[in-house]
Amino acid sequence: MENEKLVSVVVPMYNSAKYLVECMDSILNQTYANIQIICVDDGSTDSTKEIVEGYMRNDSRIEYVYQHHQTAGAARNRGLDCVRGEYVVFLDSDDFFSEDLISELYCKAQETNADIVVCGSTQFDNETRLYEELPHSLDMNLIPGGVFSCRDIPDAIFQLTAGWAWDKIYRTEFVREKNIRFQDIKIANDELFVDIAYAEAERIAVVDKKLVVHRANVKTSIEYNRKKYWETGIYMLCEEKKELAARGKLQLVKNSFLNRAARYLVWVSCTLADTDMIVPFCEKIKEYVSFLEIFSAPKETYIDSFYYEELETLLNSAPLQYVIHVLQRTNEENKRCANDVKLYIHDLGDIIREKIWKFPYDKVPDGSKVAVYGFGDMGRDYAMQIKVSSNLKLAAVLDKNWQELKATESKVCSPEDIRNITYDYVVIAIKDYETAQSVCSMLVDYGVPRSKIIWKNNG
Repeated sequence: MENEKLVSVVVPMYNSAKYLVECMDSILNQTYANIQIICVDDGSTDSTKEIVEGYMRNDSRIEYVYQHHQTAGAARNRGLDCVRGEYVVFLDSDDFFSEDLISELYCKAQETNADIVVCGSTQFDNETRLYEELPHSLDMNLIPGGVFSCRDIPDAIFQLTAGWAWDKIYRTEFVREKNIRFQDIKIANDELFVDIAYAEAERIAVVDKKLVVHRANVKTSIEYNRKKYWETGIYMLCEEKKELAARGKLQLVKNSFLNRAARYLVWVSCTLADTDMIVPFCEKIKEYVSFLEIFSAPKETYIDSFYYEELETLLNSAPLQYVIHVLQRTNEENKRCANDVKLYIHDLGDIIREKIWKFPYDKVPDGSKVAVYGFGDMGRDYAMQIKVSSNLKLAAVLDKNWQELKATESKVCSPEDIRNITYDYVVIAIKDYETAQSVCSMLVDYGVPRSKIIWKNNG
């Protein structure tokens, strides 16, 4: 139709050849034909350029822009600078789309005069070849009805969708007037863009249809390997907080931002499986939580208290204690057998083997109730490992300084309490031989059989 306005489609590409044909075909087959397709090649070394050039020979709507390898965010900004359309859509080169994607978003934008229109998405698992629900794609329960802005749902505006750019259409003049740009970072470069747009938009509308198919579990993608760049994602959150404050929007949307930040930090902690990543994360988490002001609001502010509680655990744990906590949570979630957990604990890596006091599993039969004597570093490590194991039970922790520890460690008991505790074995968590023998004699005086006392030379 003659009155159809130009819609620009920006597609960043980096070594996208494997999935590019499916992506390009689904864009070229859109029922809305008046589109400018801007393919920004972020320094590909495969056949991406040749594939695009092949399409260009048959379709004048396609433009090819090359840049030396930077990031997807830099490529999106480069494409944004080339936009001529009244509206702009940002799509990913390994996804594919309903033929009505642009038509539905454009018509809703025209009908409502919206700055942003959002649609739903689904997920295609590249390994299983199955279509799945995409968590956090679009929460229709948060929509106040009709056209809205962040002033209508300030405490949940960032929970409306995930921070993806590819499920939305934007009015180009709005994006340029508000000077909204993508971050030039390795991962999560679109989240700041999306959240700032949400905070600045006067009119947001929704198309309650799943129009984007997001390809997941692509082993060569940044998304698949994003846990390697966990600190970049947290940098994104810190910069977003600064940007919201600079624009005078932070106080309005602070509760929503805190929920976004807390969930992201916990998500990071759940994805870090390697100790060489978990330990530096734990060492820096206090700095991040402080800057992001996670605990500036009461627990009730958080939509899911799990995120608040998990961050509390992080803050109150030494890095290696949190590693054990992660193991315990993994064990509960995956229902691992006891032997798997023990093996996992022993194979955590050099950093654990060097720094953690290993519990003497070989000396304690499975199914035992264990009392630990001593609550120094060794005793704490023993207690944590017993809690992780699904085949041992922690009967009690004893320490001669129990009165001093009682204020902060409510489960620490007096050595004399062993008379009233049901246990199978008492494990002495003391390194020095002579001190351990002295404790052994004391325990015998309290009625503990020598055969039930275990001490491992950790020297």
